[in-house]
Amino acid sequence: MRTRILIVDASLTIRALLTMLFDADNRFAVIAAAADAGEAAASIHDRPPDIAILEHPDEDDTALLTALAAKQVPILLLAAGTQRALPLSREWRALGVVGRFDKARLRGDARRFADMVAHAAQKDREAKLRYRAGA
Repeated sequence: MRTRILIVDASLTIRALLTMLFDADNRFAVIAAAADAGEAAASIHDRPPDIAILEHPDEDDTALLTALAAKQVPILLLAAGTQRALPLSREWRALGVVGRFDKARLRGDARRFADMVAHAAQKDREAKLRYRAGA
């Protein structure tokens, strides 16, 4: 089963880089690569992704984070500049943010990032299976 990925980043270069990375790896299927939260919102209604990769969010992205949280989609953030040093807040974790990756290291550490995405998606699948088994 391929992990379905939603990519949200303002940079066309980053969206293209991530799409190429995941398209070349048979563990993944990119379902949408959006420039902003509004564009991404349309892609999560019918069948939500297994994991979302978002550029570090601002206040405009709160609705998307909330929609992803309602569908129990884990989120990985791409951080740049000073965002890399900020701890993940409880609020973000409550919305499903499971980790962060330094955007500047994507080219050099692409394999590590892909493994991080696969690991986060696998942990989420296992948690959902345990929940269903206990329910």
